[in-house]
Amino acid sequence: MSVEVQSKKEALAARYNLPAQPEWQQFLNHFDLSENFALVVLLVADADGADLCRVELEKQLQQEGKKLVSVDISSPDDLRNLPSRLLAMQLSTDVGGLWIAAVEPDYSQNFLAWKEAWQFALARLNPRRNEIRRQFNCSLIFVGAPWLQETMREIAPDIWSVRTLVARIDPQAISETKSSASEKQSFDAGETKAGGDPLFALQEANKLRGVPGKELALARLLHRAGKGFEARSDFRSAEKSLY
Repeated sequence: MSVEVQSKKEALAARYNLPAQPEWQQFLNHFDLSENFALVVLLVADADGADLCRVELEKQLQQEGKKLVSVDISSPDDLRNLPSRLLAMQLSTDVGGLWIAAVEPDYSQNFLAWKEAWQFALARLNPRRNEIRRQFNCSLIFVGAPWLQETMREIAPDIWSVRTLVARIDPQAISETKSSASEKQSFDAGETKAGGDPLFALQEANKLRGVPGKELALARLLHRAGKGFEARSDFRSAEKSLY
């Protein structure tokens, strides 16, 4: 990887600062807890932010021995053809998520074409809701710009009614004094030092105590809570979570 490419990755990671965002923590927790079909809507500001989220989710699923499958959507026509492509897919049992991303900000030159394509695809997916739920035994992640939420609610109310989670990830304002530290956060280690929102992770972990078959998810949530408390210099709470 060239120095320039690495610098761009670090700048993007600092721009979004995912570990500091509670909604990102909630998004990751979903995949610790979910085992069957789920519909997740992830709203991001731009395609770069979506790519960052995809890479980080892929790492999370790999830790659990699962894969993230992405549907290639590079044009509005690809998006319009999504219903037929989706219903023709057969996924293996080790797939933990199906990533469906088409992120076009409402200020872009091609916004209207992409919005029409989303409307077209969602209108044709809406009556197939039950068929989709039967076909997929993993999380379907629809990724788009913030305007997608209203569009999906209006165009595909049946699909919208079965959503499990809606998470919005925005770029974070980073002061000059904090920027250098944020840029040093590694997004290649499979887990982050900041740990996200430790209280939320601990709350979710408490729900899994004593539940058979959830030991790995419980350990992962406690570890994440502990790292989050460490980042806040709350070492007593961190010790309780980690040990």
